[in-house]
Amino acid sequence: MALIIFGSEGNVGRRLMAAWPGAVGIDRAPGADIVADLETIDYEEPRIAGLLADAEGVIHVATSPDVDAPVDTRTPPLEPPEPAAPVSTDTAPLLAPDDAVA
Repeated sequence: MALIIFGSEGNVGRRLMAAWPGAVGIDRAPGADIVADLETIDYEEPRIAGLLADAEGVIHVATSPDVDAPVDTRTPPLEPPEPAAPVSTDTAPLLAPDDAVA
């Protein structure tokens, strides 16, 4: 199985790498199979593109080890959700007689 583990050199990533021998580790820390920063990695570089194309699974545990770092440095900002469609408050259809019952 071709498995890629982003954040392979962190606490959780090292355990996952041990649990899945043969997985490919990507991390900015030395010791990873591919040493790269996820912000600047060239996803079109043939080795990276081929690895991603052949992957059967990806586990992403890469994050900042600094728990006091601003959230936007640890995860991308979320887009606000689309507004929900208005809900009808018309109860008349609920009170209509049921013509299907004889």
